[in-house]
Amino acid sequence: MKKRSVSLVVLMGILFLSVCATFLMSSLDESDNPIDQLRTSAGEITIVTPENITYTGPMNGYYPATYGFENDADGKTPADWVILLGDPAMDVEIIPELGGHKKVVDMSKGNTGGDNLNIYQYFAQPQEWGTIEFWVRTSDASIGSGWHPGTGVDNVICGVGIDDNQFQYLDDTDWYPIGKSATSNTWYHVKIQFECQSGNHYGLDQNTWRAFIDGIEYGDFKFYHNQSDINNFRIHQNWRYSNYHTYTDAIGYSWNSNYNVGDNLNEGLLLSYENATNLEWKGYSLDGTANKTILGNTTIPMPADGLHRVQVFGNDSIGTIYESDVRYFTIATSPPEISINSPTTSQTIGTTAPSYDISITGLYDSIWYTLDGGATNYTANSLTGTLNQAAWTALTDGIITITFFANNSAGMEGTAQVQVIKDSSEQLPPGIPGYDIISLVGVGGIVTLIIVKKKRGRINP
Repeated sequence: MKKRSVSLVVLMGILFLSVCATFLMSSLDESDNPIDQLRTSAGEITIVTPENITYTGPMNGYYPATYGFENDADGKTPADWVILLGDPAMDVEIIPELGGHKKVVDMSKGNTGGDNLNIYQYFAQPQEWGTIEFWVRTSDASIGSGWHPGTGVDNVICGVGIDDNQFQYLDDTDWYPIGKSATSNTWYHVKIQFECQSGNHYGLDQNTWRAFIDGIEYGDFKFYHNQSDINNFRIHQNWRYSNYHTYTDAIGYSWNSNYNVGDNLNEGLLLSYENATNLEWKGYSLDGTANKTILGNTTIPMPADGLHRVQVFGNDSIGTIYESDVRYFTIATSPPEISINSPTTSQTIGTTAPSYDISITGLYDSIWYTLDGGATNYTANSLTGTLNQAAWTALTDGIITITFFANNSAGMEGTAQVQVIKDSSEQLPPGIPGYDIISLVGVGGIVTLIIVKKKRGRINP
């Protein structure tokens, strides 16, 4: 009876634990599963560009920036911007391309007057000093467009504008010509440096600023409104005018850790991807460097020549980490550079084909050479070796031009040449690539001495 009671208790205990385990497992949803929380990407992020190819130049129309509108949908308003429309005839949208620039914000005043059209981008942290640079264009340079750092809605500290077919600046009193003409439907690069405090950044006094238009410096100017810092950048169309467009592209902020002043001067590579998950945070790593936070699709500065790799990462709202596969691509913007170490210029060479030693900077796939401008290409299997003996023998004595070539996968070709003197009277002993007569005499003397010693040893044991 005792044994049966104990067995019954054990069975009841096992049954109880089994029921509890079943209940706990059924109460766990997918996000509570610790294995799932360690899950990484299973196809949620797929890199579209750059492709796994060789790029011989940047992607046309894409300029690196803090905000370049690459992640915004065509025909929609730009994300992270505040749009203040004063009239239904006004419009703000992303257009796919204009005048060699991809993904551009287009502000249209429409057939209306009497209201300003303004859009604002607010910064995560107010800035006491810094640089803002961007590209601008207007469909009609005779009427007013403006670009302003400022605080709040109306407290702009300065401004660069286009009006009356010229660039203008805003100082502490009003707008004035800056000294540069402006043409309709033309892109210009504008840079603004500002100092709100007394830090003397860029050599600026407190409450002063300067402008650069296509690299030409203008200023220094006083602030229109003195502010201790700024928290937004505003693009403006004037209430006096109607029926024109103001375009802006590739806005870069110096305080953004992922942007270096000057990045948006030149085109780069579009980093674009697709994902099936709502990601709260996005970032990418180029060549294994630390992750850089991005809003989504973005343009990266053109990497140096060579093989590169990029990967995109993301987190969702419950902390699941996703990552794309690593994408490899190659940059080859210039041909290989060849340096000939030997033979050297005007070196005299006999009937034995000379050895060669070359160095190549940059990517290359194959190497070859020609002799004296001949039509035959001779393959070089490495950076060092010996020229083709039969081809060298066929050359007559005199000045010989040796030309080396190298190309890369993009079809770009580098070349270098050296002129030497072939003189058949400079015959080298077989198997000796170069010689010194004193050394050869010395070696001969040693050999003779050894032979004499051996003979003497045989006569006098």
